[in-house]
Amino acid sequence: MRAVVDTSVWVPGIFWTGLPHRLLLRWRDGEFEAVVSPMLLNELSRVLHTIALRIGASPDLADAWADLVAQGAQWVIPTEAVAVCRDVEDNAVLEAALAGHADCIVSGDQDLLSLGEFRGVSIVTPRQFADWLDLRSAC
Repeated sequence: MRAVVDTSVWVPGIFWTGLPHRLLLRWRDGEFEAVVSPMLLNELSRVLHTIALRIGASPDLADAWADLVAQGAQWVIPTEAVAVCRDVEDNAVLEAALAGHADCIVSGDQDLLSLGEFRGVSIVTPRQFADWLDLRSAC
């Protein structure tokens, strides 16, 4: 399964425990492929640095995670621009999903989740995605 993991899932998964963290462990273990574009990685890196500074963590932690994502994810270069969301960064998520032939987008962003799907790509919460992975592993 190929998924675009939104920053709203990466960040809590990196800095805190809980479901987003468990999803990142499943990514690490190869249960799904994460799809990333340069714009999405830049956004992730920026937000990781902001959170690291806010909680007193080393900026090196943010760099290490951005490097891990860059090395472990499937890179795509979107060729089609979309203008569906009010937030241009959300449009970048949709563009990466199309370019990467993703099965889904995993997000906690209500603007994305309210779409439900975009051109055949499901937009799901971390809980819904975890349930999908559990169903696949049970087969």
